[in-house]
Amino acid sequence: MLFNVRPKDLKFPRGLMIPKRGLIYDHVYLRRQYGSWHHWSSLLTNVDIDEKTKVTNQI
Repeated sequence: MLFNVRPKDLKFPRGLMIPKRGLIYDHVYLRRQYGSWHHWSSLLTNVDIDEKTKVTNQI
């Protein structure tokens, strides 16, 4: 099966093209200035959790 097949006559600007590596679910489109695709894990930030913090306060 061919999953990543795009007709040759269909043209997109470079920023709109879906990344070729990984699945579409691995990426998110961010519309900043011109817009671009980013891997969702690059948007995560580290959170420091204190030992005394209850789990219910984290949700």
